[in-house]
This record gives sequence, C-alpha cells and structure tokens, in this order.
Amino acid sequence: MAGELVLETKVSDPYILQDGKEHIVKACLSVYASDEVKERLEGEKQINNGVDLCLLIDVSGSMFKIVGGETSPTGRKQIIDGVKYNIVTGGTTKLDIALEAVKKVVDLLRPTDNVTVIAYDDTPHIILQNLAGSDKERITEALEKCKDYSGNTNISEALKLGRLILNNNNNGKIKKMIFMTDGVPYGDTEEAGIRQAKLIAETGISIDCLGFGGNDVNFSFLEKLAKPSNGRTELINEPEEARDMFTELFENSTEVIITNAKLELTFPKYVRVTEHYKGTPEVAYLGKVLLDRERKATVNLVNIERNQEYKFYFLMTIPGKSGGDASLGIMNAKLEYYIPKLYGNRNFFLVRNVTVDVGDNTSLVEKDGEVERGYYEAEIKKLEDEANIARERNDFNTAIRRYEWIINRYEELGNLLAVKQYRALIDEFRENGTISIQAINNAGKTSTRPVNSATTTIKIDFPTTATLRRRRNG
Repeated sequence: MAGELVLETKVSDPYILQDGKEHIVKACLSVYASDEVKERLEGEKQINNGVDLCLLIDVSGSMFKIVGGETSPTGRKQIIDGVKYNIVTGGTTKLDIALEAVKKVVDLLRPTDNVTVIAYDDTPHIILQNLAGSDKERITEALEKCKDYSGNTNISEALKLGRLILNNNNNGKIKKMIFMTDGVPYGDTEEAGIRQAKLIAETGISIDCLGFGGNDVNFSFLEKLAKPSNGRTELINEPEEARDMFTELFENSTEVIITNAKLELTFPKYVRVTEHYKGTPEVAYLGKVLLDRERKATVNLVNIERNQEYKFYFLMTIPGKSGGDASLGIMNAKLEYYIPKLYGNRNFFLVRNVTVDVGDNTSLVEKDGEVERGYYEAEIKKLEDEANIARERNDFNTAIRRYEWIINRYEELGNLLAVKQYRALIDEFRENGTISIQAINNAGKTSTRPVNSATTTIKIDFPTTATLRRRRNG
C-alpha cells in the first residue's frame, strides 16, 4: 500500500551561492507509476474497473463537407457557421470518416466499459447513453442518428452535458471524453468552452481533443480544452488517421491505473513563483501559477497511465541567503491519488520537499542540463501563445518576431522538423502577407510534442471546393 506512484523532483540549480542576490531556478516534478504497482497488476486481464467513455461528435454543417468520392449537384446552397456551401448528393464526408473511426472503437469496447455518444451542433443531442460495451450492435446502429443533425457549432453545451452524464455515473470507472470538431465555436465562445473544460478536470474527467481538417481547426483552442485535465490534442490532416487516432486514445484509457491524481504545491514566502508548464506527455504552457492565501497551488493530473511519465516545470526566483551552508526549501509537493482496481475509493498521498543547497563553494555551482533543456523546450509554447495573440490582433510584426525566436530555440534544441515548420510559416507570410490556419496548426502540432518524440507532420489538403452532402432528412 505504499510506493504505487513515484514523485521525482529536480531543480536546474541544485547549489546556489550565498551571495545575497536573487537566483532564477527551474523545478521539475515528474510523476509516474512505480514498478511495484505495475507488477501487481501485470497478471490482471483488466487493470482498471472499465472506462466510462463519452464521445462528443461535431455534427455541424461543415462536417458534411465532401472529402472524397463522386458527387452530384443539387443546385441548392446553404450558409452554415457563416460559410456558404453548395449542396450535393453522394461522396464521403468528414462525418462519414469520423463515424467509421468511432465504429473501430466500438469493436474494442469490453463488457465493463460504458459508452455515451453526444452529437452537437447548435445544441447537444444524446445519441446513446451509458450502453454497456457488450451491446455493440445497438451502439453501431445508433451512431447513424448523428447524420440527422446539422447546424452551427456549440462546443460548451456539449462539454457541459457530457460532464453531467459522466459525473452521475458513480461506478468507479475511468472517466474519459473524446471530443472532436472540425472548426471553431460558432454561436458560442472559446471562453465558455474553456470554462467547461476546467470544470470537467476538477471532477476527475479527462478530455482528449481531435481537430479534424487542418484548414479550419483552431488547434490552439483545442489545446486549451485538453490542458486542464492533462489530456491529449491531435490534429487529423489525413482522413486515414482518424481511425488510428480514436483507437489509440481509447486504448490509452484502458491503460489508466491511477485516477483523480492532483499535485498540491506550497511555496514559502521568500520564493516568487511565476510560470509553469507541462513537459510530457504533451508540451503545454499552463500560464501563471495562481496561489491562494496560504501560498498553495493545485495541478490536476487526473488519470495516470501505466507506462506514461508526467512532467511539470516551474519558474521560481529565490534569494541567495547568507549565513553558512544550508539547505533551502523552495517548494512542498503533495501528490494525492486513487487506485480503484486495488483499493476502491480509498485515497493515498505522498509528500516531497524540494530544496536547493546554499553555500560559498563556487566549484559546486552547475546546471542540471536535463531540467534546463526540458524547461527551455516547454517555454516555446508560451512564445507560440504570444505569437497567436499578436496574429489575432493583426500585429504580424510581433508574431513574426516570436516565430523567429522559436526557430532559434529549436535550432539550439536540434529539432529540425520544427525549424522547417516555422520557417515555412514565416515564408508564407512574406509571400502572401498573411498566415494560414493550416501553417499555424502544422507548427503547433509539432511544438506540442516533446523534442525526443516529435514525428514528421504530413500535410494533406482537403478539397477546397465548399461542397456539402445533403442530409438524409434534408
């Protein structure tokens, strides 16, 4: 009943001089399942009590956009999400591909899993609710109802409904949402969606977000939705990727062994903590650290998978206190968590004190290269966020400067793929006087991956002709 999780702490400057000056120090907290708990569950057919899965599927009008196959014109036009479309019959739509991907997940469902499907346009529609994974035929048949809807894109109401359904299921299962969209909120706001994402994380539910079609998706917004619950964000540029991606995200859920995990951090008065970041499994800028009156802050990990490490970085300013050699506490970290498969609703915690040594031995002053590099890489996401804000304000000069800084950073890190993506973005601006969402998303997708796991991003454009297939009832 001890040692189920490992909480590892490192600092960029383990030894600082007692020179009376302020020192900037980065701290890295790593959380991962111990070998002991993995071995205890190794012989189990199932390492958790099942997955309570909620699939949120965008069925707004743009999801009926044709991406392949032969079509026939109807002569009709329709305006959806502010865009005018030609209506056709035949062909393969984005929604067709999404539903085929979901059916692949249905094949993987186990009797202990529950599935809820919510289709959303102007409003969320419950397609099916809390069906057992063994009822595959009924689930598959119900998915066809998604094609009966079409409208604008109200993301926040869909997230809210999914949260309420999952929270009402007091069954000890892993709570997971897989959220998919091909656009941005329309008739809704990003702020409302992010607010729902934060509420979802606070109740122990994780969200993975899939952006479908690089020409329209606001990838940065999807990252903000996934961030509070430590979820994953993926951009699907190729139709064939959809099935593999849905499958991977569901299989990740079946690997969860720890739930409702959170870090409670306490900082002494003499420590000034500012920025914090996520380093793995995806890189993300988490913003300013918000402290309460007791100088405490909370970081939600939510669900922890068996073979995944979770890293977080913190930027702090601390004094080089005088008075002889000493160990200076800079952070107290308390990790709380549950292991439903082994102990049900019993909660556990472990505590670590993060310290630096202070003295006058200059030969001991050195940097921890691993912490420095990880923080350096994560900080790119802050530069990217600043560039996106500047671009949205049409301040392209500031945006380009941030992108140039990012290029320099990636050159130093040796990430040639990211260098290529950001140079292409700048070249596009210099040639066209603007930057496409496609270029921004390609770069953002690359920067979300840690350097040692960055993979090639393949760009594929969906047909540019705005054609939608006529719905079954329309």
